[in-house]
Amino acid sequence: MDEEERSDTVPAQDRKGKRRAVVHEEPTERTPLLGQLAGTSQIPWEVVNDAEEASQQSSRRRLWAQLTKVFLWSLSITILVLVIVALFAWSYAARASGLTPQDIINNHLTFKGPQKVKVLNITHDGGIWVEAQGMLGVDVGDALGINTSPDDGFFKGIWKSIGRQGVRTLGSVSLNLSTISVVPEFDPYQTLANLDVPPLQVPLSVDPPADGSWLTHMRVSSLVYPTTNATFIAGFLKDAWKRGFFAVRADVDNVYVRGGLWDKPSWRTKFHGKLSNVQTSLRVQVPLVPGLPHPGANLPPPTISELITLKSFNIHSSTSTLNLEAEATLVDPAPATIQFTSPPLDFT
Repeated sequence: MDEEERSDTVPAQDRKGKRRAVVHEEPTERTPLLGQLAGTSQIPWEVVNDAEEASQQSSRRRLWAQLTKVFLWSLSITILVLVIVALFAWSYAARASGLTPQDIINNHLTFKGPQKVKVLNITHDGGIWVEAQGMLGVDVGDALGINTSPDDGFFKGIWKSIGRQGVRTLGSVSLNLSTISVVPEFDPYQTLANLDVPPLQVPLSVDPPADGSWLTHMRVSSLVYPTTNATFIAGFLKDAWKRGFFAVRADVDNVYVRGGLWDKPSWRTKFHGKLSNVQTSLRVQVPLVPGLPHPGANLPPPTISELITLKSFNIHSSTSTLNLEAEATLVDPAPATIQFTSPPLDFT
């Protein structure tokens, strides 16, 4: 028996304590090129798919193109709307700029009254608080040319419709006037009275009906400071009686206009403006007074005896004083269409 056969026949107990033999596997096509090394970490590798990456890039490009398209369309529509709104606003403003206070008062303002005139009180400095009530309305649609007409074309009808809706939304404007000076139209160098009026709210209307149902009831209080020149007042009344009408002019240094209510800020108050050196002429028919001749036709005015009737007259004297007591009636100058009331007034 040779040496190799003897080694194979060595009993298992004789090989106890000896190291096991390491069997090395033959490398195959599945064996990784780099084996695991003690103390090092593996680097993960991701398989790159060229078709998938190209698809993702294409999707991103389509998304950006869509977003850019939406942005450009939105921007274009916004610019177009702003241009249209600016053109509409300019067209309405151009028409409004051509209006004058005299034109509005004579042609577009409707006032019925005053129906009631009430003297509230007299101040210590000679002012008279007077409250007047009447019906008032301003046809803004006629002033701006936006009232409905059967001859309107399609585009003009749209233009007018937008304007009417804007006026209805605004609703009213507030006027804050500086002191109003009332002077005779034929002698503007003398002042008949000065008036201070609180902020006044004026309603706006479009397409008003033919009757007066569209007018708004107004109640206005004003502080009147009449002139103390009795001779001038007598001359003015004499001239008015001869002509048959009162011819006066109202001068206002500044008129501030604001949308909505004056003391309540809102989006309507963003619409505001200012008028300076406003002058407007007013002619009011002299009312018929019962018991007096008709005014006009160069007739002389009634005398004092025709206006005042003395009922009684008494004199009471003492050692140091002389008292006069009289009772008289005065012809009521207010026409029958006006309800005039006044508290007792002291006369000295």
